[in-house]
This record gives sequence, structure tokens and C-alpha cells, in this order.
Amino acid sequence: MGPALIAAALFGVGYGAVAWDDSHPSYLSMKPVSMTFAGNQGFGGSTWNLTLENNGTIPVVLGPICQRYPSTSACNIIGPGFWGNYTIFDSYITPGNRTVVKLSNVNTNPSTWEIHIEMWPWTDSTPPSSGTLTYVTYYQPSEAEWLFYNSTSNNFIQ
Repeated sequence: MGPALIAAALFGVGYGAVAWDDSHPSYLSMKPVSMTFAGNQGFGGSTWNLTLENNGTIPVVLGPICQRYPSTSACNIIGPGFWGNYTIFDSYITPGNRTVVKLSNVNTNPSTWEIHIEMWPWTDSTPPSSGTLTYVTYYQPSEAEWLFYNSTSNNFIQ
């Protein structure tokens, strides 16, 4: 009888943990909010401000943002840049919060832009330091978000 009770208790605890995990999924997701023109910089590129919102369930460390050219599959890094003095908090975004990043050397020739955002999950309860941020970006696998922006109609394509 004892082993059956132990097995039942372990099964119950295991089932409860799986049920809780399934009902509380953790995921990364960045939602584009707006794209605004900030100025020309020469060499055929321009500067834009991209407002992003963390609509995932865990904090995100923002990584490189690139603009992909489907004809060549090249993805040129265009950000993130930040206005003013950069701090670690500029690239750390908690769920429900927004940040504005500066995109430089944006190729405005195609009407639809494919933008890739690289990001890392941050599961610690405090923001990263510069040392841990370096560790995360070098040694942790990242995830990517693909955004499609139609510059003619000024909207994001889902």
C-alpha cells in the first residue's frame, strides 16, 4: 500500500506541475508599435525610430536588428541605436513596456521592409549588468522576431 501511495503522490505532483506550466507559458515576443522617419544620413540610407513593445511573458534583452534583402538573403545590421547616452536599461525590456530604437542606414528603396530582431530571454528578477549581458549574448541561444513594414502605407504587416 505504501509504494502505491508514494507513486500516486508523485504522479499528482508531476501532473500538477505540468498543468501549471501548460497554463502559464513563457514566451518571447516583440510587437512593433510605430515607425517614424528621423532624417537622412547620406550614402543612400536614412534614420528611423522604431517603437517596440514587449508583448511576451518574460523580460527581453534586445540584440541586433537587421534589414533583410530577399534578393540576396543579406541581412544588414541597422540597429539598435539609442538616442542620448546608452545604458543597459535601453536594451532590457520587461513585459508590457516599450522602447524606441534608432535604425540607421535603412534602405528605403523597397516598399516592404523585412526586419529581423534578435533577442534573448532574461529570467532573472533584476536587470542585467554589462558583464552578464555580454555572457547572455555570447553563450545563450537567441530567438528572432520577423517584422514586415510597408513604407508606402506606413503600417506593419502581420
